[in-house]
Amino acid sequence: EVLPPLFSLPRPGQDFHAYRPSPNDKVKMIQPQMPAGWFKNLSSEDLLGMGIEEKGGSSSSSRSYWCGFCETDVQELHMHLDPYYKVGQRHHKNMNGGVTALKMLKQDGWKLPHEQVVIHNLKYHCLLCKKNGAWYE
Repeated sequence: EVLPPLFSLPRPGQDFHAYRPSPNDKVKMIQPQMPAGWFKNLSSEDLLGMGIEEKGGSSSSSRSYWCGFCETDVQELHMHLDPYYKVGQRHHKNMNGGVTALKMLKQDGWKLPHEQVVIHNLKYHCLLCKKNGAWYE
């Protein structure tokens, strides 16, 4: 894999996930065991704020989703977002970890070139020790 020059900036959406939290207070109201229909009323912006991208389909029954925080297709939207279910708990853990990593990148990302670290295609690459891994590690 060809890496970009050391002092090039990582690109949001290509090199790391950067989801802006939804300004909608409705998203903050998610609690365990909410009715499945409640999640269908979330807007695309609300879903994107939680790392969920719509993949296609024009009607609500044929829509499919991808979760950037979990890096997986979403089988059941309500189960994926509801912290009652194991998959929902995992999503919230990944989401919190991704948001924390993004804050650290925002605050300390300027140090990466000086430490010989490049973030590229959702992975970090340490040029000194030859290690690599997920961008948020």
